[in-house]
Amino acid sequence: MTRLTTLFPEDDGVTHINIGRASKTQLGRDLDIYAHRPFQHPQHGQFASVAGYLVWLTRQVESIREVHGFDEVNIAKELPVVKHFTPERFQAQINAATALKIAAHPDISQALYASTLPLMHYEVLKQDGQTTVQMGSKGPHALLFIEGLRREQNCDADMHNIHKTSERFAEVRHLTDDYDVGLRH
Repeated sequence: MTRLTTLFPEDDGVTHINIGRASKTQLGRDLDIYAHRPFQHPQHGQFASVAGYLVWLTRQVESIREVHGFDEVNIAKELPVVKHFTPERFQAQINAATALKIAAHPDISQALYASTLPLMHYEVLKQDGQTTVQMGSKGPHALLFIEGLRREQNCDADMHNIHKTSERFAEVRHLTDDYDVGLRH
């Protein structure tokens, strides 16, 4: 087990897996919500990305179904919000879409379930010659959810970076129960 005491972005894929669009690993990039990894939602239909789905949920504009990538999603976010969700219900939508994406892509699910490095989410920021690492403040429940899915399939996965993971996963796992998201094998 690799214990991270200091985070070095250059060790992405060696001591940890960063989930984000700038990840050094294919798995990290594929798990990013902006990744173009289409999936079929049982009630809402086809979407190009998890982020596109989340924006579509609140904007209800059909063209958003094909949106993926950070810049495209941010443009779509400029449309007016027409539907609101409680934070818990919106997290349930994130969890369901994430699970559906993973289930729809055997390459992602196989890589995720075979991986043992701790999963992280951070951005590397470079400004005025300085490099800083900003830990992902958005979506800690999403990271926890992905870690929990992995743990269900791979008990050897290193999850030391998530405090009290099993208890916290139980708190967010139920948020997908009203969808048949194909998680059971």
